Amino acid sequence: MSKSLFIILAFLFLAAPAVLLASGDALFEKGIAEFKAENYEEALVFFEKAHKEKSDDPRITSYLGLTHREIQNFSEAVKFFKETLRLDPKAADVKFMLADVLFGMGNYEEALAVTNTAIKEKIRLPQSNYLKGLILLKLKRSAEAIAAFNKAKELDKSLAQQADFQIASAYVQEREFKKAGTIFKGLITVDPTSDWALFSKDYLEAIEKIPPPYRIILKVGIHYDDNVLANPMDQNLVDITKQEDWKRTYSLLGEYTIYSKGQWNIKASYSLDITKHHEKNYLKKDPPEKVFSQDTVGHTVSLMPSYNTETTITSLLLSYSLTEVDYLKYKDSFTVNPSFTFLIKGNNLGQAYFKYRRDEYAWDYNKRKYGSYLNRAEDRDADNFALGIGYIYTFKEGHGLLNVKAEGEINDADGWNWDYTGTKLSAGVLYPFVDNKLKFNVYGEWYRQNYHNVHSVYKKIPRNTRKDDSYTVQTTLTYNILKPMDISLGYAYGHTLSNISVYEYRKNVYSLTVEYRF
Repeated sequence: MSKSLFIILAFLFLAAPAVLLASGDALFEKGIAEFKAENYEEALVFFEKAHKEKSDDPRITSYLGLTHREIQNFSEAVKFFKETLRLDPKAADVKFMLADVLFGMGNYEEALAVTNTAIKEKIRLPQSNYLKGLILLKLKRSAEAIAAFNKAKELDKSLAQQADFQIASAYVQEREFKKAGTIFKGLITVDPTSDWALFSKDYLEAIEKIPPPYRIILKVGIHYDDNVLANPMDQNLVDITKQEDWKRTYSLLGEYTIYSKGQWNIKASYSLDITKHHEKNYLKKDPPEKVFSQDTVGHTVSLMPSYNTETTITSLLLSYSLTEVDYLKYKDSFTVNPSFTFLIKGNNLGQAYFKYRRDEYAWDYNKRKYGSYLNRAEDRDADNFALGIGYIYTFKEGHGLLNVKAEGEINDADGWNWDYTGTKLSAGVLYPFVDNKLKFNVYGEWYRQNYHNVHSVYKKIPRNTRKDDSYTVQTTLTYNILKPMDISLGYAYGHTLSNISVYEYRKNVYSLTVEYRF
């Protein structure tokens, strides 16, 4: 090889990288020009070509990340921002941009970790603290979010309005509506024409529509029952004829939210239910013997803490109830009922629950009414355990409802005759008409009770032990007269089949009720 040819080849070999470098820079500069002109698709083409020639240039990878961010191709933006930080760990702004894109993608935990690093390294401190607040809001960590927003506006006064708006939003999330309302009103006063003031007006209107922490429901009804005493279908089995009667019902429900913050909620309630029959007593077939009044008074107090997320509700109902019959204590019950309701998809919900109930019947009730104590085999004091699952489907923008449940139970009674295992299947549909002013509700239930022991009185029965199948159908038509007032027409049919004939009966109940809500 001649000396001159060697020199030429050497020159070309050494010059090639410089030519490529110049070409990559030229493509990068063209990309910058298109990016500044907001021609992001064209800029992306130049940046990609430049990256092929200079894949280890952090300037190019950072602009690839920025361009993908602008065209909302977030996964690619994250990829190139991370590549930039690998090439240049000190690329400060890129850390903030990476956190911002991760936030936009909904990767809140990773976004928070990157933001905390940016704050630690004092990168865009006001903006990083503001972004941290937004991320914490999404993570339902409202108190920490408020602290971050306060820090952001302390570092940069120009962020005050938007930071205050987000602080108020955090208070809404915490259900501290009074504090939120004060801040929203302040934003409207400071600059009524700003976007933040307009957003604040919308929030204030929404807050005003939030129901108060209490509610009171009064209900009055009149009912006609064609079998008040649940007489068996074979009238010869009992010493009183089938009784029909009118009855009036009065009920009061008071509920108060005693605690509501973030995802936690605790409600307390009291209900009073009174039933008064037209007839005070019912004569037996051989007067003057009679069956005493079936008037009842029921009191129930309950406490229900719950934990709510966007897709689940976990609650624990604790309640105590006292029932009087003919104005004498008849029964009291204590119930523990945890439940878990969860979103399956769209308008489809699932539910699982457990229920424990302790029933205590007044042992002296029979003595006071009939002059003698019940046989111990008839002692109905019991521990009742139930486990159930349910499916809920909402429609008509949440005003319509389909509810299906399956439940199994065990009743462990003190008396021999009342131990049983139960199975219950039920379904209900609520369908709205006429702009939701008219609602039709239908409910059906099948309830099987398999008693464990041979009955102390009815020993010679088919299939040895008592077995009951109870069928219930209820329909209600409700019309909303005024916003807080409804009127309802109802019909209920109950039919119990049993291999012990005295427990077989059917009844029809017709009702008219008026409900008023405060």
